[in-house]
Amino acid sequence: MGSNNIPVALYPAYITAHPTMLIVKQHSSTFESGDFTCFRSDSSVLFEVIGEKRSGSRRRQLVDSATGESLFKIRRRYLNLKEQWYLEFPNSEQDNRQPSFSVAMKWKGWANFDVTMDNMSASEAEIVTLEIRARSARHTTWDVVLKGRNIIEVRKIPGGEAPGETARIRNNPAWELDVVAGVDLSLVRFVH
Repeated sequence: MGSNNIPVALYPAYITAHPTMLIVKQHSSTFESGDFTCFRSDSSVLFEVIGEKRSGSRRRQLVDSATGESLFKIRRRYLNLKEQWYLEFPNSEQDNRQPSFSVAMKWKGWANFDVTMDNMSASEAEIVTLEIRARSARHTTWDVVLKGRNIIEVRKIPGGEAPGETARIRNNPAWELDVVAGVDLSLVRFVH
């Protein structure tokens, strides 16, 4: 993975200072529910992604498990053929983030897409593009690339190997993510 640590973040407070391994576990066997839990390597919960059931926009909310606060909601734009998604911040956060921004995903094949976003860790306004690329036709490994360097590596793992083993999420899909230093951990929401 890349060694040139240019920070990239939606929330600078969540930038990791050192390489970090995370595990993301899906709660049901279908993506439609949108519920996921993001664990640290020590099995403690970092974030939860909560999907709204029967939402035509596939709305999902990223919640910091330590504080219980919603960091943002991501939702698909209605009647949009380009499958664009955008973020909604809680009112108190949105006032501090000018200009407000959106995340647009441009699908490039089945599992390859780009995420364009404002880099909130930059000293002046900077728009960056994260390229999410599948390494294989089976879509079991992905790379997240920023300006030519790998910042996140994602591997699908058996659900039984992931933390959070309960009857509710026993054998559901899980992903192991290796994140380089200088990357906001809340960005994992976009790559699993």
